[in-house]
Amino acid sequence: MLTDARGMIWVDARGLPPQVVGDRTFALAGEHGCTAARVGVARTAVVAAVAATVGHRPVMIVPPGGERAFLAPYPLRMLADAAPLPPSPRLDAALADVGIERCGELAALTLEEIEVRFGAEGVDFWRLARAQDRRRIFPPASRTLPSASLAWEEYALRDVERLAFVVNRLAGTVCTELQSWGEGARGMTLAFTLTNRTTIERRVRSSRETANRATWTRLLRAELERLALRGAVSGLALHVDAVGEVETPQGDLFDRGLQTARAVEEALGRLLDDGQATVVGLTTSAHPRPERRAQWGARPLADVLRSVERRNGGAVERNGSHAHPLLRSAPPPTLSLQLVPAPRPVAVKTTPRRDHYAPITYRERGRGQSPDVELLTAAGPDRISGGAEIGEPYVRDYFQCVTAEGMLVLLYHDVIAEQWYLHGWWD
Repeated sequence: MLTDARGMIWVDARGLPPQVVGDRTFALAGEHGCTAARVGVARTAVVAAVAATVGHRPVMIVPPGGERAFLAPYPLRMLADAAPLPPSPRLDAALADVGIERCGELAALTLEEIEVRFGAEGVDFWRLARAQDRRRIFPPASRTLPSASLAWEEYALRDVERLAFVVNRLAGTVCTELQSWGEGARGMTLAFTLTNRTTIERRVRSSRETANRATWTRLLRAELERLALRGAVSGLALHVDAVGEVETPQGDLFDRGLQTARAVEEALGRLLDDGQATVVGLTTSAHPRPERRAQWGARPLADVLRSVERRNGGAVERNGSHAHPLLRSAPPPTLSLQLVPAPRPVAVKTTPRRDHYAPITYRERGRGQSPDVELLTAAGPDRISGGAEIGEPYVRDYFQCVTAEGMLVLLYHDVIAEQWYLHGWWD
């Protein structure tokens, strides 16, 4: 508990039920003779201060995620009273000049607009209007990160299912402690104690901070299925490597710009756990026709993860354990062929060469008044043929072309049907 110069009493309620803390604080104030006390509970200091000042009831609880909306209708003078430092007269005058009177109006502006017009002081005040209070009323608590372990002596385990049962129990203990602190783990380390008294460690990472037990159980189970143990297991330990606040802005589920990867991960995880989703992997072959080379099919999750690991260059030994794929150096960027779902017929102008005709322009059919696309170069033809043995003969002449805009496209001429098609492009 801490009292500031304004007479406000601050209570550190991290990890505790907000309503219980608010009611108990109000009751204690009454026991000490403060009959007109008001209590505000929020995740940031400035919002808690405003809630305590303007609360329409003795205990005002601002739900997580609703801090900015709570501040929006209140005038800036109330935000100034709750700020660590009140705004200077110069900033007050500048805000009044443009007609900004309420927190929501200030918060709606962009960072660039604030920087240009109001400077560094305006940016700090703008962050408060968006409920982004960086000050710490209390110093961060010193504590060890959550961990759990289990050992056994009468027997040893090799079966993945039994190990997964133990891992699920450890993950439940760790996630429960994380939730009590209002935090999520970004990474965990799973340690195996073998009967030969050696220890193997595997780091597992999540795309976002999360304390969801199902998410971590699935990630740890996938690591178990990929692991080839050199001996029987006599003990397991799980400890958290890094934590962070669990918070995701509201937005479109699959919109990367709104940082909703954690929501996507948990939603897809529930589908997998409920048996309503299937993990698919890509299988490639040497079929001459590009649209037949890649096939998607149902595959075990562990097999898909192994194929991703092989594409990332295999496991890298680091302190006796395999480095996680996200920690390895990324491969150099390369162009990938993007095939259209169905080849698009195009009208092509050609020019004669020694023994064939090469395309010089093309225009997609059925797309209104689409202009001709000029081709600077056309490498080819690469002829493929076959299918006669199954009654589906095909003969195609492929050309790899560069357009005037610098795009690399794939065209082919169907020799049997005497028709040109756009099959895809590289990016």
